[in-house]
Amino acid sequence: MPKITDTYANAYACCDQVLMETGKFPTIDAIKTRIGVNSPNTINNAIKAWTQAFAERQLDKQSRPNIPACLLESVEKTWKLATIEAKKIYEDKENTFKITLAELQNTVARQQEALTHYGVQVEKLNTQHEQLLAKIQSANELNAQLTQGNKQRQEQIAALESQLTSKDAHLLEQEAKWQERQEQDQQWFARRLDEEKTFMEQNWREKNHRQHEAIQSLTLSEESLRQTCVSLSRDHKKVTEELKALQKTVDKKRRGVVKNKRFPKAL
Repeated sequence: MPKITDTYANAYACCDQVLMETGKFPTIDAIKTRIGVNSPNTINNAIKAWTQAFAERQLDKQSRPNIPACLLESVEKTWKLATIEAKKIYEDKENTFKITLAELQNTVARQQEALTHYGVQVEKLNTQHEQLLAKIQSANELNAQLTQGNKQRQEQIAALESQLTSKDAHLLEQEAKWQERQEQDQQWFARRLDEEKTFMEQNWREKNHRQHEAIQSLTLSEESLRQTCVSLSRDHKKVTEELKALQKTVDKKRRGVVKNKRFPKAL
């Protein structure tokens, strides 16, 4: 039987409401919407129980098909009233027997309670004793484990310290080698820089000297060319003047020849 909780009871009671309002069997969504709780498993268990009870009621009604449903309900109500009246009739006798029985039960209950109390106390003492023994045993085991663990940790610490010492010595050795190599590299770089600087300065001086010589050579060439141009200019002028004089002489001779052809000399 599922555990009866407030959600289960509310869901079970809500099943009749859903059936009356919608005319359909209740569903999880319809129930959780009405009760405001989203617990599918609990609601599903309540729906199953209500469905089983509903089916039993319907089977009970079908077992008496000749009795109308409204009459069957009246008979059930009448039977309930008759049962209540019967209970009232025998109530006094039942109360008398109940009082006597209650007194006897109280006496037995007190005795049983006292016995139970003593039994509980003894059981508690036995339980506490067993728990103490278990705690002592557990404490001894834990102590042994801690002792063993402490021993192992000490051994591990000693091994780690040894490794650390060895690594420190190795690191110091490596650091010394690295510093020595760094100093050697620095010296080599310094010599290399000096050599490069000297080589570059020498190349610069040679290049500067060659440039200076080239400039001087170009200067001399330029002066020589200038003088050559002046001389050529003078020669050109002289030749031009000579050509002009020669041209005048040729022109004069040509004019004289023409005159002679027109007026030949007398023989």
